[in-house]
Amino acid sequence: MSVAINQYIIYGIKFEYQEIKDSLKKIYGEEQGIQKYEEMCDLLNDNGYKKEIGEYAGLSLISDGMNGKYEVLGKVYEKTTQGNYIDYFAIEMSNSMVNEMALSIMVSLYGDILMTVFQVEKSKLKDKLREKAKMMLLTHYH
Repeated sequence: MSVAINQYIIYGIKFEYQEIKDSLKKIYGEEQGIQKYEEMCDLLNDNGYKKEIGEYAGLSLISDGMNGKYEVLGKVYEKTTQGNYIDYFAIEMSNSMVNEMALSIMVSLYGDILMTVFQVEKSKLKDKLREKAKMMLLTHYH
């Protein structure tokens, strides 16, 4: 069996694998929660075999379906194609506005999930996301 590798520069939040799905099941019940999770994945999942970044409203979801270790939700700045690696990446400070916009979109689209995951009220959610969100170099095996 061969393994494909992609690298991502992503500003976002790393979750335990299935944490988002489990939160949706808590909110909506087993069956509807799974359906909501599948809809979310259809919109946001990046396909590592494609050159283009899979995204919706500027957000992507990268799920470790191979090893079940993580899911990362965030704004992808750069993605490598198979067999290539990121040699250099520089980010301008003005991108902090883009990062803030990504957090706002997370709250707008998935606030109920994020409030459940982090167990915070809506008024404190954005501060919690700022605390949790990081700029990451993610090496993703699939």
